[in-house]
Amino acid sequence: MAVSVVGAVSMALLAVQFGLQPILYKEFAAGVTSTSALVVACELCKLAIAFVVLAASGELRGVLKTWELRQSLRASGLPACTYAVQNVLVQVSYQHLPPIVFNLVNQTKLLWTALFVFLLLGKRFSALQCVAMLVLLSAAVLLSLAKDSGRDGDRDSDSAPPASFELGLLPVLLASILSGVGAAITQQSMQVHKRDPALVTIELSVYGSVFLALPLLWSALSASLVAGSRRPSAAGAPEGVDTALVASLFDGWDALTLLPVATNALGGLLVGTVTKHVGGVLKSFALICGIAFTAFVESAVYGAVLPADVYVAAVLVALSLFLYSAFPYKEPRVAAGVAAAAGAADETAKAKKTQ
Repeated sequence: MAVSVVGAVSMALLAVQFGLQPILYKEFAAGVTSTSALVVACELCKLAIAFVVLAASGELRGVLKTWELRQSLRASGLPACTYAVQNVLVQVSYQHLPPIVFNLVNQTKLLWTALFVFLLLGKRFSALQCVAMLVLLSAAVLLSLAKDSGRDGDRDSDSAPPASFELGLLPVLLASILSGVGAAITQQSMQVHKRDPALVTIELSVYGSVFLALPLLWSALSASLVAGSRRPSAAGAPEGVDTALVASLFDGWDALTLLPVATNALGGLLVGTVTKHVGGVLKSFALICGIAFTAFVESAVYGAVLPADVYVAAVLVALSLFLYSAFPYKEPRVAAGVAAAAGAADETAKAKKTQ
């Protein structure tokens, strides 16, 4: 199936957004002390933009009339749950694996996405498209290793954590599988069930915020109980929210911090649009293109020297995208001939009946 104009433009915009996002965070949100507050702000902004898009398109009233909780939980609640669990598993695994092993296994989520897209949607891939995905996986690993080497400097191998199966390999493998499951379910809800990308973005944002807020609330409650048991409250002092604690959540914020918040929210909408028009596999192509774009922008802006791995990865990304787009899956000639013969037989039978 050829990529539509909307799909191609959305992929390009997503790659640019995903590539610029780390730089925008570094420039305008580096002083933010509370990451959780930043994430919540991004989700709220994403909700607001998605509602505006639905209202501007005239679909808001129709969506509200036909919306069902059960369908929403199945189509968006389950992927949001898989993403939340995936993030926890990745954090655990990263602490118990050497970077090269972690990056290699973590990037297999592209292959798991293709597998579950085949299982849930019946989409087939040609042999060269499978080769393209393997080439893209290699490029992603090279980019991840280049990023880690730049971050860690000349760290020797003795400081790398030993490989652990239970706490390292197994969690990152499960995270990659869950990533593929979530991407395939989201693609199915948009392409098969024809759900609106903005609506799916809203649902994923709401459910994701719930999964994010639960551990934060539990931690805050536990800390409050511990603090309350250790120090007696002053007589007559009103009990309630600690205003100083709330204010500290926004330490390091200014007006420009809203820029990466807004671009992150727009990225969420672009992910939905790309998934609907071209699918989860090509979405991975766009994201990995964005990683390569980040490296080149950082080199231009900060004067960073790019390792050879980045240039090799860029060539591999271009090659994989060409192979995937130029050699789509085609039905075998025998099957196509049988289908054509069956259609001709039906036409002949209809012609005889009309005579």
